[in-house]
Amino acid sequence: MYRFGQRWISIVSRSRSTLLSYIAREPTYGEGATVEAAIALKFAASISPNRRDENKPVDNADLLRLVRSRPSLNETSLTALGDLVYRGGGKELVAIVNDIRSGKPVSL
Repeated sequence: MYRFGQRWISIVSRSRSTLLSYIAREPTYGEGATVEAAIALKFAASISPNRRDENKPVDNADLLRLVRSRPSLNETSLTALGDLVYRGGGKELVAIVNDIRSGKPVSL
């Protein structure tokens, strides 16, 4: 289990997700998942073709809340974590974060 704020994020050990596997074994996240990791996980869920449609609005809302809750985010971490979702995903994730911060509508 990884602590994020006041909530616990359960990590499934048999996951095939590169991002989830990285977060689970990376010592940096041993103390608690970073907000960048939580944002990357929500990004991955939001764009996943395997995620049920009824869950995507919740993922999108969570992503918006996470980004808006932090005045500063580590763009290098976001890029690296987004690239684990798919090649080039880091660039898209940073662009989405910037769009959310500037008040532009975001469609995932």
